[in-house]
Amino acid sequence: MAREAEARSAILQVPAATLGLLVAPQGVGGLLAGLTVAWFIARMGETKTFALGLATLGVGITPLTGSSLTAVLVGMVAVGLGVTWTVVAFITLRQRLTPHVYRAVPAPRPTSRSTCPKPPSPSPGSACSSSWTTAPC
Repeated sequence: MAREAEARSAILQVPAATLGLLVAPQGVGGLLAGLTVAWFIARMGETKTFALGLATLGVGITPLTGSSLTAVLVGMVAVGLGVTWTVVAFITLRQRLTPHVYRAVPAPRPTSRSTCPKPPSPSPGSACSSSWTTAPC
């Protein structure tokens, strides 16, 4: 048999192609976390939700060292929960604590000058020039 046909995960003893299916339970965990993270932040605050996310992530990573496929699948759900709770809580806290003057203010509308790709400049000095025009997008 070809070596590729016999490629298997050394720990879980499943075909290598099956390992791609482990991403689906992580997505389920992320979806559940996305539906519940606002509730957790409202009840516990950003810092405790962040800590809960890190703890859940740690619990979810632990089964990945074992050989039980069921434990790995449950662990991947926990990884999805933990990552989403941690990231959302951190970004929410960062936005809330950043003074308004330091927050990025989006432009009122995108312009073709800022969103269209620019052709290469013929010389280094012309890159700073505003006379170079492009066709509208």
